[in-house]
Amino acid sequence: RIPVFNKSFIYRFFPSLVVCALLVSGCSQKSSDSLYRVVGVHDGDTITVLSSGKQSIKVRLYGIDAPELKQIFGARAKEELSKLVFGKDIELVTVSKDRYGRIIGKVIVGDIYVNQEMIGKGLAWWYKEYSKKDSVLERTEKLAKSEKRGLWSLKDPVSPWIWRAEEETRRKSKKSIKKSP
Repeated sequence: RIPVFNKSFIYRFFPSLVVCALLVSGCSQKSSDSLYRVVGVHDGDTITVLSSGKQSIKVRLYGIDAPELKQIFGARAKEELSKLVFGKDIELVTVSKDRYGRIIGKVIVGDIYVNQEMIGKGLAWWYKEYSKKDSVLERTEKLAKSEKRGLWSLKDPVSPWIWRAEEETRRKSKKSIKKSP
């Protein structure tokens, strides 16, 4: 005999089925990555990890762009990222690889989603160009801005992508001045 599913059955059990499906899919996504030891912090959004096989891997934190080291809050961002991850075992969820061969990933230490933490402290921008649909990072940045945390306490903070473009222009203009007779 085939069971008959009435509306009350569906209303009672459907939410549980959805939660179970989400949990199972979330677990299978994370199971492909494992724990890594952080052995280097380059700046506020790039680290080096060591795999269990002792392979050194460079990781760019997904969805964030921290100030460059020479920018205001650049050294502070590196210092905070170091406090969060250096010498610790992290869970790394790989999102993709960038043009330099670095892993782009979500970094988790215990119950802290480090990428979000850096944005929440006002030490990194939500990198919209590469994570347009990440509403968690978007909401976190809005909150940090509204509470004037970190770089958001500045009147006009300059994003790293603008700063890098301006630096490139300055370098090119210095080169052209040196070549002039």
